[in-house]
Amino acid sequence: MKRKILCAVLLLIIAAPLFYSRSVTQTMAQAKPTPPWDWKWEPYGPRSDTIIYKIILAYESRLVAFEADEIDWVGVRSEHVDRIKKNRPDAFFLESMGRVIDALQFNIRPKKEPSGADNYPMNVFEFRKALAHMIDRDYIVFEAYKGYGVATFTPMPGLYGDWISPKAKTYEYNMDKAKKLLDDAGFKLGKDGLRVDPRTGNTLRELEVLVLPETTNPARFMMTKHIVSQAEKLGIKIRIRTVDGPTLDKLVTETHEHDMYMWGWSLGMYPTFLYSFFRSEEDTLGGWNECGVRDAELDDVLNKFNFAPTVDEAKPHCHRALEILQERILPWVGTSVPIGITAVSGKIKGMVLQKVPGADTPLGRNALDYINVHVITAPFGYTIRDVVPAVVGTLNPMTYLWTHEGAIITDIYETNTISTPEDVYKRLPRLTEKVAIETFDIKPNVKGTKVTMTLRKGLTWHDGEPVTAKDYNFTIWYPGKDWKTRRYYGDFEKKTYKTEIPNPQTFIAYLEGTSFTYQRDAEGYRPLPAHIYSKLSDPKKDDPAKLTHPTVKGLTMLVGQSAWVLKELVPGSHLVSTWNPMYYMRHPEKGLTVSFTKLPTSAFADDAPIEVELKITDYGNRPVTNATVSVTVDGKAYAAKHVKDGLYRFAIAELPMSGTLSVNVKAQQDLPFGFVSKVASMTMTVYLAKSLIAAIVIILAALVGAALWFRKKRGAAAKVS
Repeated sequence: MKRKILCAVLLLIIAAPLFYSRSVTQTMAQAKPTPPWDWKWEPYGPRSDTIIYKIILAYESRLVAFEADEIDWVGVRSEHVDRIKKNRPDAFFLESMGRVIDALQFNIRPKKEPSGADNYPMNVFEFRKALAHMIDRDYIVFEAYKGYGVATFTPMPGLYGDWISPKAKTYEYNMDKAKKLLDDAGFKLGKDGLRVDPRTGNTLRELEVLVLPETTNPARFMMTKHIVSQAEKLGIKIRIRTVDGPTLDKLVTETHEHDMYMWGWSLGMYPTFLYSFFRSEEDTLGGWNECGVRDAELDDVLNKFNFAPTVDEAKPHCHRALEILQERILPWVGTSVPIGITAVSGKIKGMVLQKVPGADTPLGRNALDYINVHVITAPFGYTIRDVVPAVVGTLNPMTYLWTHEGAIITDIYETNTISTPEDVYKRLPRLTEKVAIETFDIKPNVKGTKVTMTLRKGLTWHDGEPVTAKDYNFTIWYPGKDWKTRRYYGDFEKKTYKTEIPNPQTFIAYLEGTSFTYQRDAEGYRPLPAHIYSKLSDPKKDDPAKLTHPTVKGLTMLVGQSAWVLKELVPGSHLVSTWNPMYYMRHPEKGLTVSFTKLPTSAFADDAPIEVELKITDYGNRPVTNATVSVTVDGKAYAAKHVKDGLYRFAIAELPMSGTLSVNVKAQQDLPFGFVSKVASMTMTVYLAKSLIAAIVIILAALVGAALWFRKKRGAAAKVS
């Protein structure tokens, strides 16, 4: 139950497609086609029509599904790459590594809460140091990840670079040090070879480590077995308790009834997780401080870190915080940073990767990825087959737990801005045209921050209601300050003390103090629809995806403003999202085509009625059989009727006497949550009626004849005289 950019992940197996891609291998024997990401990204979309999220819990079953071409990509363990190459020779392979970490995390509280049970020896620092020294990270990297990983010795992955203090203490693999630490702390070996509780002289109690099932994450389960085995060598008994995600989360965040757990994290652009995870203020039931860290100096340093005005001013405080954590607290033991491998179907095109300045490799898939994805054979209309590797507990954007849940929610709700594909640190406007940050004086010597968000015009929620500044205001004050939901009650909301709505497209928030994080939070802000979420009976427990929309048939209350609309949720089986035809950045080519297949370029006025035929196809060149086609001709209205296979017919009943006639057509196809339309026109020349022309010819002939007769008569008269 982590908020915003910090969320627990099922590393490698679950989120491998989300991290940054490094190297590519293509296995076809013939000439190599271009990889799926060899693509000039577009800001609009979506090119595909549907996303099917198939829930497949077992890793082996996911591999089989990819081999059978039932899903478009899958996370792969290194030992199975050759198998995939053999069974899917078209596949490309992406190696990925990001700001992710595996860690053994401890409950360091004096007593377990709320039971009050004794937490000894987990609350003993020297004991935790011994456990840190017993972990063989090389074994983890080469056995659990088969070499596709990097050892780490602090809570911060190496990609944080100079955010990591070079002075921070590390705990290398050294069993002799581990034994000495235990001995010196009084945990002597008993006659049975087990460590003794120095307080009682009895055998130390058996400890417990929580971990997700092996089928969910084989690598992390193997790490856990390694920890148990190494502890046994030290005379410490640890049993493995396998639990599902919701149970683990409840134990570590809501009841604190645990000793330790093996976990993985996907972390954000800045290491502000230190501020969230290790402050005393967050050591509450349901809080972020799962380890129970309480240290006054650390609290002070973390506050200075998080509320530093600039990145440069924040880094020294980050260094000191890490040093304190490693030197005298040790709530985590970082073990490894996995390198994920993702197999991608060779027919996929349009993947958009995220680049990092100064790096040779991209950093995962950009937010524009899914609206660009299609297949080589069809630029529009594909059904993306995604895979969800764990149970979907809730899709409540205020309280969701897992990365795979967050990924689905992110497909439904967009943010103010996103990173540009070329540079993760540069922003591309989406919901907002502009986000402006200003500092001001609240009073003498007291700084504040003014955040102005200027919304893009024409934004609508999936149910057709406009997105306005009122939605932003609602999100700050209710999911944030009033309801205090986990994903909407961060410092941005806590520090907001006043808001203004000058007009529907402008939202202004006034925050106490300054922080380098305010810009990030404002640019990444994700508003919620006030007209929907204000109707939830229990905002923290309700799942909008399982609630029927109050007015729009077929729609749930998971109402976003993105390119994708949730259409179907079958727990334990699958989810389906369909494209949003009212999307504010809809692809300009994703509409209808109207062709005049039968319309003369010219006609006589008395040729009416004139039969006209139209061919209507969609963006996939598929016949449209359910369009509403209205026509205006010379001020008169007609309705074209569908005949067959996208062919529509009507007749022009009357024509003007003569001139150029314009035939104006509007075709509209209604879709489940909106419509697409096309306006087309064609002209024809109208000549005078044939009968009128004949009469004119007769009259002209008569006139000519009469003229000739008179001329002849006059000539004869002149001759006589």
